[in-house]
Amino acid sequence: YLAVLDGRSWASASSRARLAGGHLVTIGGLDEDRFVYRLFFKDSRFSIADANGVLQGPHIGLLRNSRGGWDWITQEAMTYTNWARGRPGVSGSGYGAFYRPSGRKNAVSGPRYWADSTGGSRNGYIIEIE
Repeated sequence: YLAVLDGRSWASASSRARLAGGHLVTIGGLDEDRFVYRLFFKDSRFSIADANGVLQGPHIGLLRNSRGGWDWITQEAMTYTNWARGRPGVSGSGYGAFYRPSGRKNAVSGPRYWADSTGGSRNGYIIEIE
């Protein structure tokens, strides 16, 4: 796993991950979720907080499929789905990224939040190399 601090779109980050011999991270369970979160959470450069306290973080390997559902970039089964409430949405954005609602500012244990995003530039992305 590599946490890359680099302002790229989802598509560009995915391309870079492939060039490195991997893919944007997929999350298969709570332990992996916690591990991935720990790769970047102490470095504030990976995330941007808006005026409401919502934290937007690095890209992950989630994308909308042609049927309107969601798949991991690797096509592996989505056995773990720890999404923020109401996310990923049924319309709109089509890519996955870290997301923390404003009401969870002090949450440091337990599952993290992942959501859909526009796929535009983020401060980073997480690569998984098998």
